[in-house]
Amino acid sequence: MRGIGAYARNQKVGVSQIDLVRLLFGEAVRRLRRLETYAPDDPRWIEDCHHVRAIVVEFLTALDPERGGAYVERMVPIYEWAIHTLLEASSSRDTREITPLREVFETLQQGWHGMDTSQAGAA
Repeated sequence: MRGIGAYARNQKVGVSQIDLVRLLFGEAVRRLRRLETYAPDDPRWIEDCHHVRAIVVEFLTALDPERGGAYVERMVPIYEWAIHTLLEASSSRDTREITPLREVFETLQQGWHGMDTSQAGAA
């Protein structure tokens, strides 16, 4: 789990939470794009599905309902859907299941890149 390991290490060296979220969204989108190119029998399916799922779980567990309010209420179902989709895709190895997830994550990634770095928040 290199993305989460990098997340934990960077927290200790003073990288902002927003930059960490951007880093993890970038890694998730990169792996989702790769998944769309794999043949069904490619062994990288499991690794990349697992890695993206680990990132989503990190996002889900980082949500703070006391600080995030309505944002958290909107994000929980998205992250739960993403986890379910990745579990299904790792079994079916059907890229049609990955594409909608990638599109949602690209939109979320763009939102985080457009965010003012002086703002605080969680994934």
